[in-house]
Parts: sequence; C-alpha cells; structure tokens
Amino acid sequence: MFIRSTTLLIALSALASPSLADIHFQTNVLDAYQHQKATQNNTPAGRPAGASYDSGDWWQPTGGWCSNGAWVGAMHRAEYSLGAGNLFSRGNAAEPNWVRQMNYNMEDISIFASRGMPAQPAPLAVNSANAQCISPEDMQSYLTGRGYQSTITKYRWDAGAAAGSRVRQFTTGYGGAPGYIINTDGGAVANPTGGNFNSMFDIYNSLIRNDNLAVIINFKSGSNDRTWWSGSFHQVAGAAVEIIGDQKAIWFADPNDTFRGIGNKNWTTGDWITEDFRYQNGDALPTHDYNFSRWFVGADGRTLSAPGGVSGYADYAGIVIDEIYTMAIPAPGALVLAGLGTLTSLRRRR
Repeated sequence: MFIRSTTLLIALSALASPSLADIHFQTNVLDAYQHQKATQNNTPAGRPAGASYDSGDWWQPTGGWCSNGAWVGAMHRAEYSLGAGNLFSRGNAAEPNWVRQMNYNMEDISIFASRGMPAQPAPLAVNSANAQCISPEDMQSYLTGRGYQSTITKYRWDAGAAAGSRVRQFTTGYGGAPGYIINTDGGAVANPTGGNFNSMFDIYNSLIRNDNLAVIINFKSGSNDRTWWSGSFHQVAGAAVEIIGDQKAIWFADPNDTFRGIGNKNWTTGDWITEDFRYQNGDALPTHDYNFSRWFVGADGRTLSAPGGVSGYADYAGIVIDEIYTMAIPAPGALVLAGLGTLTSLRRRR
C-alpha cells in the first residue's frame, strides 16, 4: 500500500514531462500523528491525568488535534534545523525515544490550548486537556512561556481582494463567538522580497524554500465532502515543494496518517479508527520523503487536484490551501517578546 515517494517521483516525472523536477525539501520535518493515543472502542469519559510521556489515552470526543500535531512536527524541525535546542527533546537524555517525546509535546500543547479557551463549559482540572486545537497566537505564547523568542507570521487567501492582491499577510485574530476565530483586519498584501504572489502556491513555494522557517498549512475542505473533517479545517506541516514543467506539487507531513495507514473517526459511535496505524517504539524517525503526502495543485494555485503518491490520504481532491503560517525561532536564551496579544484557540472539528 505504501511505497517510497522517491521511486514514484521518478516514474511520474518521466510520464508527466521531459522537464527536470525542481524540488526543495525542508529538513527534519516530523510526520507527527495526532491520533497516536486516541482511544478506539469506547471513548473514555475522563481526561488525561497529566502531561507525561505515557498518561493513558487522549480525550478527543469532538475531533482530532491536527494543528497540535502539525506544530509538534515543526518543533522537531526547529530544534534540529533552526537551532532551537531542546524544544522537541526537552533536553531529556534519559528519554531518547522520539515517539514518547512526540506524545509529551502533543499533550503539553493541547493542555496549553485548553487553558486558553476551554471547549467544555465545566472547569478543566489542572493537567487535563479537551479536544482543543492550538492557534498561531497561542503557539507563540506557548513558545514564549518556554523561553523561546519566536516570530509566527500568517498568510491567507482573500478572494474578495483585487487580482494580484489576494494573498494577504494578516496579524489579528480575536475570539468571537466562544471558541471561534474572527479575523478583524483585511491584512496587507503579502509582498516579501521577490514580488507579490498571485496564488497560495506561489507564496508556499517561496516560504518553503526559506531554510530559516518552519511552515504550517491550514486547509479548508472546499468542495470535498469525503474526509472525516469535511466542513471544517485541517492543518499539516509543510515539507517540500516541487515543480515539474507546468505541474506543481506540495509535500506535507499529515498528522492524520502514518506509514501504516490513515486515521479516521466514526461520528456515529464516536470511536477513532486509529490503533493499527500508530507509531511503535522501534520505528525509524518519520522525517523522510516517503513519510509525506504529495499532492498536485490545480491551476488556481490553491485547490488540490490529484494525488502524487500512494502514501497518505487518497481523496483530498477539492480541498483548498486557505492559510499558511511560518515560524522563525532562534536558539533559547534570547530575550522573549512581551505582550504578545490576545490568546486564541480554534474550536471546530479537526
């Protein structure tokens, strides 16, 4: 079912065009799994007892933790490629197992997000988490709390703007109705060095080639009603960009799958279909091309059109690149920024 993407890349390149592939990978992007400890068969009534390497099943009654998983994948890159020492590993020489480190970071981020805006009316106990996804604003505050100075920048698509000005850099995110995001500013035209961008692929192509950044993609379901998160959003960690002649593709670490298979949710029973796909303690670090999903992007520069491989979800056609976030983070010990603004979190189906 799963084959190495490099093998597939060579085959597809030969079929699609005589042009050589222009491809750029970011290093050390971790393909974290958001459902690593989501229970299957009878969702637990309780919540994790605390943030630890092994604290029992995660409580995910309303959706997955896709953004948390995507940011954990970016944290791994930040430590091992951007110089943010101990960010992912936490300097724990006694716990070199990357699976358990991933679990701890997922729980820690989820608990932080839950503190910001609980999705449940009842007060949450200390060291517990609901199914909250973390926002870029909360992520920056989380990093500050851990002693890291970071810059998280957000870009979005605005179909109502004039042609050539629809890729916007925006800064404001306030909680509107409980648990939701309202962007109150229109944003400025995204115009980094190199000129303006006509599509979300254009700016992704520029950002992913910047080896000082980690990149997060926020998808909306668009015309696709076939995924378990359709009607909502899904976040992934950007891994690579590829151009073959007039064809364009993005590679990403999807928190919804591992090399073993694809996590899913039965909304009727509330059960997660995840257990057979979890990482195991002896697995190799999933930071390679064959761990990532590869999808072609359509002529509009934002809608996924066709899969470019067999590893990952096979039916993302029609979903759209709605927002892109970047994280720049130096080594720890730098002065942290004060007053980072209102904490916000996302509460929707993930």
